[in-house]
Amino acid sequence: GDRLPTYHRLDLRLTHLFATGRARWVAFAEVMNLTDRRNVSSYSYSPDFQRREAEPSYFGRTLLVAGVTVMW
Repeated sequence: GDRLPTYHRLDLRLTHLFATGRARWVAFAEVMNLTDRRNVSSYSYSPDFQRREAEPSYFGRTLLVAGVTVMW
């Protein structure tokens, strides 16, 4: 069996913690797969195993995520 190609991914996350009254807040912004590298998560084969097709990773494209959490 073949091995999958080497998986590389660079993520960047910025987090800010602050408090107001009794509440504590966490705000964040994250860029996943900053380099936009197309990683392979698996291969799929034809029924006769003559053709192999790479299945891209779920995080195969750059993804921006942002959010806020409040705890009190």
